Amino acid sequence: MSGYWRQRGSAVAGVLVAILVLGIIGITLASVSSTEFSTANEFHKGVAAQYLAEAGALRAIVRLRTDAVFAAATTGGTGIELSGTLNDGTSTAGKYSVRVTGTGGERVIVSRGMVGTQKPASRHVVVTVRLTNTAEGVPTLIFTPVYWTNVPP
Repeated sequence: MSGYWRQRGSAVAGVLVAILVLGIIGITLASVSSTEFSTANEFHKGVAAQYLAEAGALRAIVRLRTDAVFAAATTGGTGIELSGTLNDGTSTAGKYSVRVTGTGGERVIVSRGMVGTQKPASRHVVVTVRLTNTAEGVPTLIFTPVYWTNVPP
């Protein structure tokens, strides 16, 4: 009967080793899955922040093209700031802030988009434009892009 008990003991040890190995595999897969989810979420927020930064830059471009008073106010040392919030109530909800500065006919637009409150994703866009009057006395401006770049986070 002693051989019978030894065989049962070795079977229990084998089952415990198998459970241990499967547990380690399960924990590893859960950890990898969690990391992948976090990475995908950060990427998603970064893309949304990029779009917000571009939306802010485009808003400034539209204002420069259609509002001569705004275009004139952007000259000088500090320039003008714009800001806004987009996509409220969604996973891509965020805000943008834009500063437009320049002298003469050239303007530099620096736009920053930000998504998230804890560990927010932030992206910057810098656009340089040249403005010229379309006709005598007409406040509408012609927009000529000179330089558009995405600034790394």
